[in-house]
Order: sequence, then structure tokens, then C-alpha cells
Amino acid sequence: MDEWLLPACDYVRSWLEFQMRFSRLPGCIAVVMHRDQIALERAYGFADLAAGEPLTPRHRFRVASHSKSFTAAGIMKLREAGKLRLDDAIGEYVRGLHPQIAAATFSQILSHSAGIVRDGADAGFFEDRRPFPTVDQLMADL
Repeated sequence: MDEWLLPACDYVRSWLEFQMRFSRLPGCIAVVMHRDQIALERAYGFADLAAGEPLTPRHRFRVASHSKSFTAAGIMKLREAGKLRLDDAIGEYVRGLHPQIAAATFSQILSHSAGIVRDGADAGFFEDRRPFPTVDQLMADL
């Protein structure tokens, strides 16, 4: 690992410990990857406050809209690598989409200007009213 990485991870650890105390957050999990290696993997706080169950790196959180940032970053990395252009239609890369959706460009998708309804007709899975859709169900909605 690069020599700067471990001191940086130490700083992240102490910063997160401070933020947990300062913000009174019940729990937080942090992972730092560098060149396909885990440089930091740590859980802070509790998975269940009432039972006093400590949070571990194996616990999972709902990522919700945070995944938009990762998706956008991935698309921009593909753009930088010359594997796609922001003016390309997404239908060139994702098969089986409705023609209107397939015609939307990456630029339109990333700027929320493609006219696509975010959650579809029934987003009850975000409120635990029904299970998350399967890949086939998602593709049928699209």
C-alpha cells in the first residue's frame, strides 16, 4: 500500500469517532478501498440500541439515493476511458428498454431530465410494503 494511505485511514478513524460522539449517531460503517485492497473496514456504534448489539462491518444499510453518486461516478469513469459518451443513448448499452427510455442519453439520465419516473407505478418496496422487484420485474417496468 502507498505510504500515505495508513496515516490517512488513521485520520478517517479518529474523524469518524469524533463525528459519532458529536452527532450522537447510533451507528456507522466505513470501508476504504485502494487498488482492490481494503485499507480500512470498521463499524462504529450499535446495530440495535435497545439490545446493545454492536454494529459490525457485516451489517447492511439501505443505500437509497446514495447509489446515484456511485452510478454517476462510474458513468464518468467509463466516459473518461472512452467507453461511452454522455450523448449516447442508454439503449445502446442496456437491452430490452422501452423505446422512449432507450432513447434517453446518459446526460439526460444524470441530470434527471429524461422524464423517467423514479419509482415506477408502485414503490411500496421502499416502505417495506412489498418485496423489492426482481430483475425481470424491473425490466418489465422499464
